[in-house]
Amino acid sequence: MFRPSLLKKAISAAAPVRAAAAAPIAALFSTEAASTDASAGADASSVVFPPSQTARHRANRVAMPTSRGEAWGQVLVSNRDLVLPAVKWTPKSRRAGVVARKVGMLSVFDGHGRQVACTAIQIEDCQVLALNPVVNPNRGTQMLELGACNRKEKSVNKPALGHFHHARVAPKLFVQSVEISPDAALPLGWSIDARHFTAGQYVDVVGHKVGKGFQGGMKRWGFAGLSASHGVSVSHRSIGSTGQRQDPGRVFKNKKMPGHMGTDQKTIHNLQIVKIDPTHNVIYVRGAVPGMAETCLIVRDAVRRPFNPESPPPFPTFVAPSDDDKAVSVIADSLLGPDPFAGGAV
Repeated sequence: MFRPSLLKKAISAAAPVRAAAAAPIAALFSTEAASTDASAGADASSVVFPPSQTARHRANRVAMPTSRGEAWGQVLVSNRDLVLPAVKWTPKSRRAGVVARKVGMLSVFDGHGRQVACTAIQIEDCQVLALNPVVNPNRGTQMLELGACNRKEKSVNKPALGHFHHARVAPKLFVQSVEISPDAALPLGWSIDARHFTAGQYVDVVGHKVGKGFQGGMKRWGFAGLSASHGVSVSHRSIGSTGQRQDPGRVFKNKKMPGHMGTDQKTIHNLQIVKIDPTHNVIYVRGAVPGMAETCLIVRDAVRRPFNPESPPPFPTFVAPSDDDKAVSVIADSLLGPDPFAGGAV
């Protein structure tokens, strides 16, 4: 039978035991110097218990920064805070490329007055995120991770935000890895300028082609289709036979058939830089590059047209002087060849 009087006696008897056990623990969280000796006459009402877990998280929480943010309130790194290694360019050196954004195509007039179709590529907030210390034994190169185009922190998950926080850079929209030689390594957070390249040099541009969805064999592979004469019905644009007889009795792999067309990675080699605008970090290359506007591109030094040892590029990258005027540079007339309008030829 339940007796309330017995319950009250049990609670009153256990109270001193609980207070004696909680006194040493409570002393660790006390804001005042309280003695843990029972003979000192410590009052149970003066014991300060630790705050709840929610209160501790609120006290330790750091307010997230605002626009184009500084990760977790830290100061973003700039080129003034970093030092480049003093190295010299060699014909075997491989500089870092840049991660850029395709703006579109326009016409540029060269020194001879010719109209040249160029693609505008903007190098927007391109910074170094990480460096893989492992050197490829076969190629003798390392992988350098770059990011471009700042984005809002609320659009980035926490693991990616911690990766940007480690490099002390703002969150990036495009993240790509490029291959470099060990002597061309750049410090974390270094911002690459458009003057990393020079007017007149050749570059390779890597991008993804425009997607065209699911297409048939005639548009995707250029098949001629079946005959339009008598005897062919409702199958003029078909690809025809796809397999063999009982032996082998299957369709071989990589058979050209209808399917998803486009979005493949494509590299355009030997595109010449006609103009460089340092104010807007835009380079103008002759010709077209893969992809649509506002898509990600990788621009790197041309492999098939290396630099002349007598005129090496800025190595490992361009460093802006203190009195930087950011003047626009164009391709030299000596690199344009003969003038087509000289002597009344045109």
